Amino acid sequence: MTTLLLSVFLFILGTAGLPASGGPYIIENQQTGYVLTIQNGSTALPGAKIIGMPLVSPSIPSQQWLLNQVTTIGNSGFYTLTALVPSMSVFVNGVVNTGLTVQPFASPLNVTELRPNSGIFFITFPTTTLSATTSTVANVQLTLTALNTLNPLEEWSFILQGPDQPPQCAPA
Repeated sequence: MTTLLLSVFLFILGTAGLPASGGPYIIENQQTGYVLTIQNGSTALPGAKIIGMPLVSPSIPSQQWLLNQVTTIGNSGFYTLTALVPSMSVFVNGVVNTGLTVQPFASPLNVTELRPNSGIFFITFPTTTLSATTSTVANVQLTLTALNTLNPLEEWSFILQGPDQPPQCAPA
């Protein structure tokens, strides 16, 4: 019984900093303040670009994301990300310098916390060292670039929105 309790405690401790499944979340870059947004919003079609742009409103569905946590390993978890409207998911092909798009099907993404309980994460393509990276210019498509843990354009926060959370643009 003691071993089981210790295992449960270590599991909870190891995953405490990761965002929970559900949402909606606003996913914000730490350097620019830009958020993941589907270009053309609710009228977007499959293949639409995911761009970084300023938060228009915490209630814009194409800037809100539902997370599905598939599994976790320590300070890292595998997720799929689906927009509220249109109901399409983040898709990446795993090739360096290609852009993130939305499709009716999802690519698994690895979300890894920069430091324990920092609330800052890298979003990478599994089994690669490719990271979702924004630009310093608004309305530019996010791309996969070689992970550089010192590059703030690769650092993201997941900001929970909803009835129990006040609308916000940055972690408290």
